[in-house]
Amino acid sequence: MKISAYVPCYNGAATLRQAIKSLKEQTRAVNELFVVDNGSTDASARIAEEEGVRVVRLERGLGRGACRARAMEEVKYPLVVSCDSSIVLPPDFLRNAERWFQDEQVAAVIGPIAQKEALKAADRWRGRHLFRTDKRTAVQEDAAFVTGGAMLRAAAASDAGGYDASRDHGEDADLGRRLLERGYKVIFDPKLTYWQIGSNSLAQVLDRYWRWNRAQGRMNASAYLKQIKYSITVMAREDMETADVGAALISLISPHYQFWRDRRE
Repeated sequence: MKISAYVPCYNGAATLRQAIKSLKEQTRAVNELFVVDNGSTDASARIAEEEGVRVVRLERGLGRGACRARAMEEVKYPLVVSCDSSIVLPPDFLRNAERWFQDEQVAAVIGPIAQKEALKAADRWRGRHLFRTDKRTAVQEDAAFVTGGAMLRAAAASDAGGYDASRDHGEDADLGRRLLERGYKVIFDPKLTYWQIGSNSLAQVLDRYWRWNRAQGRMNASAYLKQIKYSITVMAREDMETADVGAALISLISPHYQFWRDRRE
């Protein structure tokens, strides 16, 4: 089957070129490649054009759901690869992911996200508690759908109603849930590791953790207390096993940030 690939981008100039190149250098070539520029104010669109890639411009930042929904309107081919502007895919990602689609019930395939050596506490914490590097080792057929680096069957996505354009976060988990409800498989393949490039600040990593967990619902008082306990007994404990004091402090802050962020939503 032919493959479309897109890179959703909002002010991703620092890493966009690498993301595009990782798609161009696949051992299984894509048949279409474009960038959806979600109202960037930096040089993202220019960089994409320099790389010879078509740019679909949104007039302003419309949110993650709208960006991905527009991408799905643009694609021409049955399989769709998404690669975030801060992600690089290994050269054999497409070839290995495509094999799963011989099963017509497979709607999407994802792999684990990893990172290179992390020098900052926020990035070490990101790898340990957000990406959960090396903690998922078995194939799953009912995985939570994550779009940082993924392959999706366009017809299945359409059948499930597509991305909710009104969502600013959790648009991938929402679509994944609907795919599973309709009897499709969402495959997690631990061999399909892809890489985060670039660093996150403390505020960015905490907000990212909140977004990734927001799909579980708004945090009430009971969940807040449970998260505080978990941050002390599990997260900070894991950090201190490697004497990572900076990461342990982030773990202790995280439940309070999540609770505060929920109240702002």
